[in-house]
Amino acid sequence: MKKLFTLLTVLMLSIGMTLAQSLPLDFESDYGDNLIFGDGGQGEIVGDPAVGGSHGQVLKYTENGPTVAWDQDGPKDWQHAKIILADNYIDLTGANKTVTLDVYTTVATGGLLKLESSLNGGGDVEVGFSTLGNGWESISLDFSTTSANDEYLHVVFLPGYGGSNGITDEVFYFDNITGPIGSATTPDPVPVNLLNDFDGASVCAVVETMGAPAPTFNIVDDPAGGTNQVFEFVKPTTSGWNHWDRIHFELNESIEIIGGKAAFSIKAYSPAIKGFLLKIADDADSDNAPNKAEIWQDVTQVNTWETLTYVFTGLSDAEYKHVFIYPAGGDGDLNSYFIDDVKGPNLKSATAIAEANVENLTIYPNPATDILNITSAEEGSTIEVYGINGVLVKQAMVSNGLISVAELQDGIYFVKVGDLVTKLVKR
Repeated sequence: MKKLFTLLTVLMLSIGMTLAQSLPLDFESDYGDNLIFGDGGQGEIVGDPAVGGSHGQVLKYTENGPTVAWDQDGPKDWQHAKIILADNYIDLTGANKTVTLDVYTTVATGGLLKLESSLNGGGDVEVGFSTLGNGWESISLDFSTTSANDEYLHVVFLPGYGGSNGITDEVFYFDNITGPIGSATTPDPVPVNLLNDFDGASVCAVVETMGAPAPTFNIVDDPAGGTNQVFEFVKPTTSGWNHWDRIHFELNESIEIIGGKAAFSIKAYSPAIKGFLLKIADDADSDNAPNKAEIWQDVTQVNTWETLTYVFTGLSDAEYKHVFIYPAGGDGDLNSYFIDDVKGPNLKSATAIAEANVENLTIYPNPATDILNITSAEEGSTIEVYGINGVLVKQAMVSNGLISVAELQDGIYFVKVGDLVTKLVKR
């Protein structure tokens, strides 16, 4: 017997989640979506720039400076390259807190190496590095001088951080990044459940703004000219909460936490380079909730839709049913910010419908368009069809082993007959 969350795990893998790279990072393969460039920096995997060099393929990174992006402490250069690990991680929980890398530059310069932890933000650490500009150099970075004491899944380069050296279009090459290696980890989850699209699809009991006073909000047409509706959040000129006003979603029930992990995403449309904080909690009082976690993400484009993804790890199995979004958190500018398509994990009902022997429930065709054959169901049996969010969308009696699914919208569903459950794709 398998619980339904086994189906959901398979589903997450089948809809595009890719295993990430492993340490040591030697760039001898295509990193695909696991190599991310932000705030204007550009990169690619190329051959060794040194004549007769032995480094094989390396990461080439061009900082298109000076580019200035918003930071809570003032303007800084946030151009970066991020590599997502999942097969293993940099383990700095022990005595060895040294990370090594090879760097190639032709001018004396420097930057930061940042490690993003599994503690959702607050545990991230960074160490500066400098180069002589004479070609390849092997650099050892000692993280014992920081608060490093975690398992780090993301490696982030910030070459030329701050733009203080005045060099425009600096070029860096990186290779052979390694450190204390932890054992294999599970892939990060992806958001699979639409929590609210502001066009009518919602699993939210409450949608409101919170603040002192509570900010104005409107459901409006897409500012980019689309035909859909979106959520407009208008920041007040004065705020008793120091401009940490927020949008609050109370879900119909708690989200499912699998392996201490949960993932959310939002589409954000911002008039400036600002940060959007996303927080989950087990109480509507997010600041004093017994269990809470938060992640900060910056938008990188102005007046265009951008998808921000928030992957929480190390979560307790609490009743997280409150989601908070802070557009331009802590910023006092009067502006309208827009969000759409808030997605997250499945609600607990989607993984608690029943224990299911999925091998013994046979349906066809799958994908289905109009009529669904259920060969393992007895005449007169009750068939239940659930959406991916765990909501019952159809209930019918089996007649000649057939039911109609023509009225269902295209998407992924779970078909349940007695204690048997299987996945259905409707097209």
